Amino acid sequence: PAGSSDYSGRSGLEQLRDIEDLMYRYAETADNFDAEGWTSLFLPDAVLIGYNGKGDIRRQLTSNPQRLEAMSFRNERLQSDGIQSRHFISNCRISPRAEGEAKASCQFLVSWQYPAEPTPRVVHSGKYLCVVVETDAGWRFARSEAYLAPRGRSTQRPAGIGAVDALACPEGRSRGSTCAHRTCSKSAGGRVWKKSNTPRDYSRGSTSWLS
Repeated sequence: PAGSSDYSGRSGLEQLRDIEDLMYRYAETADNFDAEGWTSLFLPDAVLIGYNGKGDIRRQLTSNPQRLEAMSFRNERLQSDGIQSRHFISNCRISPRAEGEAKASCQFLVSWQYPAEPTPRVVHSGKYLCVVVETDAGWRFARSEAYLAPRGRSTQRPAGIGAVDALACPEGRSRGSTCAHRTCSKSAGGRVWKKSNTPRDYSRGSTSWLS
């Protein structure tokens, strides 16, 4: 119950707030492109696992050097395209496991916004399941699992924009229209967007996976 001493040093309520703040700092450092600050939220040997919408493991990071490299690569990709990411964390649930250790879970929603877009768009959502431990530097992640929610097919599309076009082109261009985005394909008469057949690169931390 609130105010009890399930954790050492501080009251249970204070510890719950500290753990919840850890979840928020995860989101804040990611959105601020702070790779070092984000990495510092994990124990050196923490396990970070990412699952796709089908429940398959797409990425597993087991050291802070790996996490720093993956987040730095993700930040470079987003910033090179002028994308501002925003994480929204909600429904945090925290329960003690032992002194100085707890389980934490929450729902997340991530949006991206390109420079040419007036409003952000949702790119994915899901849930985090974590084990956190108390250290001299505060609470840190010992294990974190990110589960992306399955993607459904929408029957409604913005006028003049295909379902894939709306997600892939930063200017929301429809198929066949010119676009200056660096990932668009070249064709006669300028750069024309088309769906890429190149698979996502998860080997170094895909921007869509590393939430």
